[in-house]
This record gives sequence, structure tokens and C-alpha cells, in this order.
Amino acid sequence: MSFAKGELARRVEAGGREGLVAAAQLLHAECFDRVALETPTVSYEPRASCHCRECAAVWIAWKSGHVMRIDLDSDPPAQDTEPGAREARTIYHLHDCAALGGGSFILVGRDDGALEIASCPAKGGVPSPATAGSSPPDRRLSRFHLDTWYPGTEWRAVTAGVDRDGEPMGITAIAAVPRQPGTLDILDILVATRRPALYVIEAAAA
Repeated sequence: MSFAKGELARRVEAGGREGLVAAAQLLHAECFDRVALETPTVSYEPRASCHCRECAAVWIAWKSGHVMRIDLDSDPPAQDTEPGAREARTIYHLHDCAALGGGSFILVGRDDGALEIASCPAKGGVPSPATAGSSPPDRRLSRFHLDTWYPGTEWRAVTAGVDRDGEPMGITAIAAVPRQPGTLDILDILVATRRPALYVIEAAAA
């Protein structure tokens, strides 16, 4: 579609605000092509978020089950998204946590009552998007259902995981409190569920 010189300006002057909007819509429709972006997106609203100053990163938990990391220490900011089987209701970051074996970790609470512990890349360490036909690396160290794990009488490695047995009770909040201020060698990890119940999990470097 072509216009005589000055025609769009004349329409804007004649129509005022409505004319300006109409001209902008016309220009957008006729002069711009849609551009496919490689930036990961999700189809549902976020449920929770957390951040770490040392990592210069933000993590977002989504209703779709995805967990997104935005690394702010790059230009432009880098973004990485990992899928999850169930809705991610809450999320918590632990930086340089000796109690879990060293390094940084993300704790994700799912709507079926599962607590996931995943290793977290270092500052500026957002991985490249997976290539076509490949799956992103699974950095989860553990996934266990709290209501099923709690009544157990035998010691069990966290990395072994615990499958759900019974009704799901979604996790609503996560926090971690060091036994001694200034050190993360021993932690009390507090996890609240919809039962309502509050689980206290001791994590120790030994």
C-alpha cells in the first residue's frame, strides 16, 4: 500500500488522537514483519521469584512448571529456562552452601509436595540453549515427596529421591536458617505445605 507524500500526516491532523492511533496501526501492519526470537518464553504466570547479589541473577518459578534464570551480569542479560513436571509454587536460592556439598543450589517446591534440589551454575554461567533435537542437562540432585519421606524410619540418601505415596500436598514456602550465623556448614531448611505442616530438614556438610 502506498500513500501520496504527506497523506499520513494529513490523516493524523484531521483525526487528532484517533487519527494518530490509526496511522500507527496502519504503519505497523504494513511496514513491519514478525521476528521470531530465540528468547525462551512460558505460557503461564509466575508464582514466585528469588535473587542472589553474588550470582547477579534472578530465578522465577512458573505455574507451567518451568524455572527461569536471568543472569544480569552480561550484556544483554542471558536467560535460561528448564522445564518441570508439576507447577513450581515457590523457589529459594542458596549461595556457596557447604551443607549441601559446596556450590550454589536452587530449591524448588512443587504443587504435588515434591521438593527439588538442583545445582546452580556459577556467576555468568548460564548455559547455552539446547540445540535442536537435544534435551537440556538435568541439574537436579534430588527430588523427594515430603509427606512420603517424613514417616520413613530408615536413613536414605537425599540423592536417592522419594516418590509420592498418597495425596499431594503442595509446597507453599521455603527458607533456610544457618545454625551458626555467617556459616552454611549446617542448615535448617524450613518447608511449609498446604496440609498445613512445617517440615524442618537438617542439612550438614558431614
